Amino acid sequence: MLQEIRKKMVILKNHMPFTPDIKSYFRHIEEREWLHANLKLEGSSLTPQQADSMADGEICSDASVGEHVTVQKIAGLPDKMWSMAEMKRELELNLLKEIYVFVSAMDGAADDRQGSCYRKRNTIIQELSYTPPLPSEIPGMMEHLAGMLIEADGIDPQSEKFFLMAASIHDMIAAIVPYGQQDRLVARSAAAYYMISKGYPLITFDLKEQEYNLMIERYIKTGKNDECAEALKKALLERLRLMTQLTRY
Repeated sequence: MLQEIRKKMVILKNHMPFTPDIKSYFRHIEEREWLHANLKLEGSSLTPQQADSMADGEICSDASVGEHVTVQKIAGLPDKMWSMAEMKRELELNLLKEIYVFVSAMDGAADDRQGSCYRKRNTIIQELSYTPPLPSEIPGMMEHLAGMLIEADGIDPQSEKFFLMAASIHDMIAAIVPYGQQDRLVARSAAAYYMISKGYPLITFDLKEQEYNLMIERYIKTGKNDECAEALKKALLERLRLMTQLTRY
């Protein structure tokens, strides 16, 4: 799969520069696929059509206020991440905090923009039958993640190690549960940002909610993240196939 990803990236490079219309169309596809995939991973019952209408600012009478808020925060993340990538922002703890503040603020959650946003209470993740680390353990674990992110910046984006690192970034955040809410959305955003900052299109897991939860559960129990890395490569390859087809002529 990695070899095919490399080939598709070469083909895309040879098709550049893209016209403004093609660039705009790619952005639109990435935004909407990001929205649909993340809603599916969150267990939402909204249809893609409903989600698209709500992302465009329309009110869906069949959806709750909470669902409208969820759509808006997920739909707003791509522009947030693209803006940070254009500024050449490195993936580090402050950037993760910015992503968390962005999505939690839409929920009306209180946040401490100057201090720590880490959770201060014990919690249980019912759907994973999992008790995350104690609040007192979170700062040290996040500092370990910070060191890993520094190492991640120097990895060849077209190597197997790169995708394993993207998987590790996602899985560690999902397992630490640093904020106590929106953690898995932050984890997916962190992995996505790592990839777009190295020249890849915006993607996330093309999985059902149960498949996604089982993948995280497997990492928590075994420490193995190969399943996550494969899921990222699969989603990326599908996106690259579409992009090469659309730019063929």
